[in-house]
Amino acid sequence: ISFDVLYKRFDLTVGFGAMTLKTREDQVYGFQGNDGLVYPKGSNCNWTSPYVNLAYYLFDGKRIAVGPMVGVGWFFEDYPYNDKKEEEYKELNKNFLVCKVGVNLDFKVPYYGFDRSAIRVKYEFGLTGFGAEQLSTVHMLSVGISFIGRGTKRVY
Repeated sequence: ISFDVLYKRFDLTVGFGAMTLKTREDQVYGFQGNDGLVYPKGSNCNWTSPYVNLAYYLFDGKRIAVGPMVGVGWFFEDYPYNDKKEEEYKELNKNFLVCKVGVNLDFKVPYYGFDRSAIRVKYEFGLTGFGAEQLSTVHMLSVGISFIGRGTKRVY
């Protein structure tokens, strides 16, 4: 879910995303230590992310608009576990800042009553850091539908 504020060629987006994914590698418990506990590869993980992006549309034609963007967000990484039986899993949950760059592709679709409705395809590349020991990259692809309307102007 996101809200956009458009001004001339600028697009400020404030949003919140949620996703469920499977881990690609074994996750070691105990962020600072090697205690031998492992969250197995292929297990579920949940991410939620509030974010802010700023795009500048270099091309804004009748059918397509292209805008590179920069942004910042915060990821909350949550592993589902039974907190009464598996307290050691708490160390897996991470919260981290993500700095990202990407591009918005807006495919404009005429829709009755709206000035500019579009299907937005957004690709983002982000860097996350948990400290000096870990730095990781994140690739995100999202598809969304937007409806933008303006108020009517009165003619006297």
